[in-house]
Amino acid sequence: MLEHVEMHGLYTEGIYRKSGSFLLSVTDQNYDIELMIHYFIFCLVKQWLRELPDPLMTFTHYSDFLHAVEKQEQLHAIYKVLEELPIANYNTLERLVFHLVR
Repeated sequence: MLEHVEMHGLYTEGIYRKSGSFLLSVTDQNYDIELMIHYFIFCLVKQWLRELPDPLMTFTHYSDFLHAVEKQEQLHAIYKVLEELPIANYNTLERLVFHLVR
């Protein structure tokens, strides 16, 4: 899904801000269907992230992340906590961050 957004909708205004309710409100109006597809796909990504049983940065590591940002060597501490994440979480988080900086 992220690849679709990157290929077709990365520079679409509001791609990250539009909500599912926005999509419902414009479906009966004369709206560009291709543009709507881009919004819909990213809404799916956002919904998937919201509905994960455990967040990407995990409840288990939540306090570790909070302590890491308070340390003198903040970046090193954050990387250390990231290395402790389950591999699926780490890979997904890495891909998401890569996507967002594009």
